[in-house]
Order: sequence, then C-alpha cells, then structure tokens
Amino acid sequence: MKKFFTLIAVFAISTCAVMAQNQILNGGFEDWGKYDVNSTSAAEPRYWHSFSSASGPLASFSGDHCFISSDAHSGNYSAAIKAGKVFGVVANGTMTTGRLNAGNISASNPANHAELDINKKVYDNGEPYVDNNKDPFYQILESRPDYISFWAKFSTGKVGTLANMSAYITDGTYYQAPEDKTYNNKIGWAEYPFIGPCSEWTHFVVPFEYANTDKQPKAILLTFSTCVTPGGGDGSEVLLVDDVELIYKGDVNGDKSININDVVTLVNRILGN
Repeated sequence: MKKFFTLIAVFAISTCAVMAQNQILNGGFEDWGKYDVNSTSAAEPRYWHSFSSASGPLASFSGDHCFISSDAHSGNYSAAIKAGKVFGVVANGTMTTGRLNAGNISASNPANHAELDINKKVYDNGEPYVDNNKDPFYQILESRPDYISFWAKFSTGKVGTLANMSAYITDGTYYQAPEDKTYNNKIGWAEYPFIGPCSEWTHFVVPFEYANTDKQPKAILLTFSTCVTPGGGDGSEVLLVDDVELIYKGDVNGDKSININDVVTLVNRILGN
C-alpha cells in the first residue's frame, strides 16, 4: 500500500512538472509578486512584463500601461493593458513574457519591440538580469503546443481598432517582435491581430504554425497589445486578458494538455473515494 501511494505521489509530482515546463506561467494572472494587489497603481504580474520594467532610452517616458484588475474571467484577477499618449503620440498598451524596449519616438520603429534571450544572465553592471520579482525576462517552453487559448475583453473609442496577440516559439537565442531583420531561430508562431471590441469575456483559440527546422524549442515570446497597428487607436484602448493556456492535441509522442483536476479525479477513483 505504501508503495502504491508513493507511485501516486510521483505521478502527481511528475504531472505538475510537465505542466510547469510546457505551460505559460501565471496565465491566470493571480500572482502579482511584490506588488500590492489592493493598489490601483501600475503593476506587472509575475513572469510578465510591461513598460514598468522596459529597457531603452525612452523607457522612463513610456508611462504606465499594465494594471491589476478584479474583473476576471476566473479567479480573482486579470491583467488590464491600457493605451495612452507619450509626447502627444498614441502609445499602445503592451504586455509580454519577454522584455519591452522603448527605443524610438516613432511608434512603428522596430527599436520599439518585445524581446527575449535566455542566454543573457546579467546586466552590464554584473547584476542578475531579472525583474523586481527576480523573474527572468523570458518564459521557458520546451514543447510544441497545437493552440494557444485565452480570454479577453476589449474596448476602444476608435472604430476599426483591433487588439493583437502574438506568440513566437524560439530556440532561446535573441529574438524580437516586431522583427528588425530576418531571424532563423523562430520555430513556431501563433498570431491573432483581430481582437475586436467585446464587452463580455470572449474566448480565443489560435493555432500554431511550425517552421521546417530541426531546432529545438526553448522559449516563448508571448505578447498582447491594445492595437495591431503601432501608434494606432486613439489612446483610450483597454485590453483585459485572463486564463492564457497552451493546448496540446496529443500525438504519437504522447504530448497532451494535462488538467490537474483530471489527475485528482483519477486518483480518487483508484482510491475508491
């Protein structure tokens, strides 16, 4: 009997490890790290980043664009991404699993981008290359999901404005989006530049496409923006995002999306509960 319970424990632990390795961290936006969840000031959810932790010469002028919201699809919180204006120019609200760089006053300049590089471990001064919560500016992903699923609400004061989601799976070496050149380290991608105004929580499921490459997936650069067009909209846009999840159909290699509730149910059945 003791051996049986040990096997169940190992199975459960192994399942959690697989989920951690092959899923988006804090996709439900319940963990806001050091930030006060009772504050209405700008914040960043753990493992995600906005302009509060951006790099680049214009980072300090970018303003606040990411906020904690109690309007959630599930749980207690979601992430509220808000547009604004900087020097009279509309600045899209953006949130990413990588790091934002504010490098040029022109919104369409690729110096304004999201980036990741799992090989960058320290700043130039030797300090660890992490955010205020000691989380790196990337999320590890060593699998090939079939879809990305998320829930969103979106409002805008300008007709025709569409919010955007993009996800790029890479080999972990430097990559940025929008691209400033041709990158050959991109393994898979899922793009959805069609999030229209929706006052109710709306479910989006977007398929991944994969390049014909032998490179192995190591990281994912996932970004949400209040407008697909850099500097588009009128600055009033608000995009709420919650319950971001990678979905696996299951194939001959056994990859599949694992729901921990299903594991608990199976264990209870075995135990006769």
